Amino acid sequence: EELDVERVSLMLVNDRHGEIRIAASRGLDAEVVEKVRLKVGEGIAGWVAKEGKPVLVKDVMTDPRIIRSLGSTSASSFISAPMVFSIPILLQEKVLGVINVTDRRSGVPFDEEDMAFLYGLAGQAAMAIERTKQLEELQEAYESLKAAQKDLVDSERLRALGQLAAGVAHDFNNLLHGILGRTQLMGLKIGNKEARSEEHTSELQSQFRI
Repeated sequence: EELDVERVSLMLVNDRHGEIRIAASRGLDAEVVEKVRLKVGEGIAGWVAKEGKPVLVKDVMTDPRIIRSLGSTSASSFISAPMVFSIPILLQEKVLGVINVTDRRSGVPFDEEDMAFLYGLAGQAAMAIERTKQLEELQEAYESLKAAQKDLVDSERLRALGQLAAGVAHDFNNLLHGILGRTQLMGLKIGNKEARSEEHTSELQSQFRI
């Protein structure tokens, strides 16, 4: 609104893929915003992202940078749209992104005063982007720590259950050994034909509480 332009876009640099994408915009189709990806160095916005220097075009029809950009792509694409004003978003000489404005309603060329104004906004944007990245990194670290803590708790729980199961198995095994020993002893007595079954029954009832 301050610059009286039809279109503006803020593109962020993805260092991992070496490209820039549109993170916020006004006046661009949603499909364009979703699909456009530029390699760093490609087109005017890509050149600004690579060099960290602004591009201020006062005459769209004669500037060779615009002509090369238009000639290399479809006239309806975002890449070919004349980026008549494009500046880098810098933080300590590192390029975080690019701000592009075009299609001024009044038709008045952009000047150095417009550039100073937009650089002020870019500085604020750089701080906001950096804070957001730091918050994202902190969130990722927190999620990683929470996952590690959960794994540790689960591991300790499994270890405790294992110890409990081993203790129960040990106690149960001791009981089984007692039962087996007494059963073997009763078997020997039953094998004695002179022994009376009433005595065996009474002994079994007293031993095993049948």
